[in-house]
Amino acid sequence: MVEEMAMEIEYVKNLNADLNAILASMYDEIVVVNAKGDVLRYNEHFITDPWGSVLKVGDNLFEIENQDYFSPTVARLVLEKKEKVSIIQESNAGKNILATGNPVFDKEGHIHRIVIAFRDITETTQLKSELQETKALNKRFQEELKILKRREKIIYCSSEMEQVMTKVYKLGEFHSSVLIMGESGVGKELIAQSIHRNGLRAQQPFLSINCGAIPAELLESELFGYAKGAFTGAHTKGKLGYFQQADQGVLLLDEIGEMSTDLQVKLLRVLQEGQVTPVGSAKPIAIDVQIIAATNKNLEKMVEEGTFRSSSTVARQTKSRRWA
Repeated sequence: MVEEMAMEIEYVKNLNADLNAILASMYDEIVVVNAKGDVLRYNEHFITDPWGSVLKVGDNLFEIENQDYFSPTVARLVLEKKEKVSIIQESNAGKNILATGNPVFDKEGHIHRIVIAFRDITETTQLKSELQETKALNKRFQEELKILKRREKIIYCSSEMEQVMTKVYKLGEFHSSVLIMGESGVGKELIAQSIHRNGLRAQQPFLSINCGAIPAELLESELFGYAKGAFTGAHTKGKLGYFQQADQGVLLLDEIGEMSTDLQVKLLRVLQEGQVTPVGSAKPIAIDVQIIAATNKNLEKMVEEGTFRSSSTVARQTKSRRWA
C-alpha cells in the first residue's frame, strides 16, 4: 500500500516536472486560474510589467482587474461566454498584449480551470503599422510614376493641352462613352489611346476603325460582324465584328460624322442595350465595350441640318463626356 502511494506520488512529481518543462519552453507567458480567478500556476517567463508587480500563486486576477491593470480580464470573458476568447489589451506601460483564454470543464460541464496565454505583440503591432505606412507610400509613388509615364506618351506645353490631359486622366476612372471633337491632325486618336492606356480597361483590347474610310455598305458588317453565309462572298465561318473583338475593351469610332443615319440607329441600340446583332443573324450578342467617338465635323450643326441623328440619339449618348 505504501509502495503504491509512493509510486503514485513519484508519477505525479514526474508529470508535474514534465508540465513545468513544457511551460518553460513555451514562447507565450502562461497562467492558470480557477473559476474564482485565483492564480494556480504560471511559467517562469510570465510577464510582470503589465501587472505593475510580480504575479504570485494565490493572487486573484479579478482583484487585479479592479486596480485597472486589465479591464476586463480575459478570464472574466471566458466565464461569461463559456468558450475560448482572444482579446488585445494595452498595459499601463503602453504595451499591446494578446490574451487568449481557454476554459477547462469538469464532468458537470462547469468551468474548472482557465488556461491563459499572454503574448507581447507591441513590436508586431508597430511593424504592422510601419508596413501599412510603407504600402501607402508605395501606392503614392506608384501613382506618381503612373503620372510620369502618362506624360511620356504625349508631349505638350500649352495650358490648354494640360486641361485636356487632366480630363483624359479623369475619364480613365469611368466606363462611359466619350466624344472627341477637333480638326484633322490635332491628335484625336492619340487622346483616345491615352484614355484607354490610363483607364479601367487598360489591360483589355483597343481597336480603332475609320468610319469614313469604309464604304457604307461594308461598314455594318465590319462593326457588327456577319453570320455564316450572310451574303455572297462571305467567309464560310462568318466573321467577328469590331465590337465583339473589342469586348471588355475600348473601340474608337473615328470620323463618326461620316456614318450613315441608318447605321447610327443601330449604333444607338448597341449603346443602349449593350448588344450587337451580326449581319445575317437574328441572335443578339451581349458585349461590354467603351466607345470613344471622334470627328472633325460640327455634329450639332449636322443635327440641325438633319444629316446626323438628333441629340436624343447618338449625340446625346456621348454628350456627358465630351470636349472640343
